[in-house]
Amino acid sequence: MILRILLIAPSIAGIDAVPELRTIASVHHVMPLTGEVSAQDIYHQTREHNYHVLHFATHSHDDQVKLSGDEIFKPADVARASSLAQANLVFFNSCRSGLLASYAVRHGLAYSIYTNSDLPDAQAWKMPLSFYENLSAHSEIDYVTAFLHADVGDGIYGLVVAPQLLKDLPPISYTPEFDDVERLRRLLKKRPVKSKREYKHGNPGDSDSLL
Repeated sequence: MILRILLIAPSIAGIDAVPELRTIASVHHVMPLTGEVSAQDIYHQTREHNYHVLHFATHSHDDQVKLSGDEIFKPADVARASSLAQANLVFFNSCRSGLLASYAVRHGLAYSIYTNSDLPDAQAWKMPLSFYENLSAHSEIDYVTAFLHADVGDGIYGLVVAPQLLKDLPPISYTPEFDDVERLRRLLKKRPVKSKREYKHGNPGDSDSLL
């Protein structure tokens, strides 16, 4: 499944998002917000276009994502932008973003991926590449299975799932065995995420026309 991804990567000292952008763009339709990025830029993109995923490649800390200059994106901003874009997932490839992920999911988002610790810049592209490659290889969107296959289990990355997707499921003890991944995938497919979108402008083959 080819996804539309809004990749937010402001120019910030210590962050080189070029490898990350290239790897994701090699398998999906990516709209990059790079260079000087403001909250207004993000809101404009999410008002005008729909995306399956909002992907942040920047610095974050507890309850804020750093944009250009002194501007920050707060948890409420992430939740609003996700809603405007009708996104199902926000991927925080940024340090200590668990609070941001939890807030977004408790305020309408279906899934969010976050990091638990400082993320070495030189390694930051590896997990997203595996995650997005897994998604592109299947005809249906299955964020949980893609995450479980991409994550190496070192505790750096985490996945938050909306409570409404889990409330009717039996308890699951996760171990990195294929059978457990398949079991979780089958259970979550009881409440699938819609993957069909409507086109408002242009032709279906035009990536900018997807709503």
